[in-house]
Amino acid sequence: MQFLIRLMASVLISYAVVSFLYGIEKSNAKEKIRNLGKKHIIIRLPKACLWVGCIDIAFFGACMFIMTFFPNDTQSVWVWIGFAVFVLLGICMVSEALIWEIDVFKDKNYFLCRTLPYKHHKIRYGDCVGYRIRKIAKVLVLKTNKKTFHVDVDAVNFDVLLDMLQKNNVKEIK
Repeated sequence: MQFLIRLMASVLISYAVVSFLYGIEKSNAKEKIRNLGKKHIIIRLPKACLWVGCIDIAFFGACMFIMTFFPNDTQSVWVWIGFAVFVLLGICMVSEALIWEIDVFKDKNYFLCRTLPYKHHKIRYGDCVGYRIRKIAKVLVLKTNKKTFHVDVDAVNFDVLLDMLQKNNVKEIK
């Protein structure tokens, strides 16, 4: 019986992850069609990242609340620290989903990047040394003269940035 429960749990978790990734792909495809004729396109993280972060905060925050008002023998400092770490990770995920974005202009020789502490960067394509896509981490690493930027490959309208980098002769680092 325990084997059956473990099997069902693994199947349900796999199904949830595949559904999550399919939803991101479907949403990105709709957004790509919507932005075909535009000259100013915003690249941002998928809304699913925002929802995952909110669910993370709510779940682990509720666990901490229950531990406070309904203590049992599993309550320890390490459990508190573990839950607090997951709440902080959820806060970081929500913050990143709300703040981070890249503004790409098809008719200009630069793009704007807003990072987590609301810092704005104006990046000229001529200042870009090169880029490479890490397949396992699913991230584009863009090296400039001053800084290195990381862009999630699953970001909405990511293809526009990649096309603009190639159009402006930014070389791909192998």
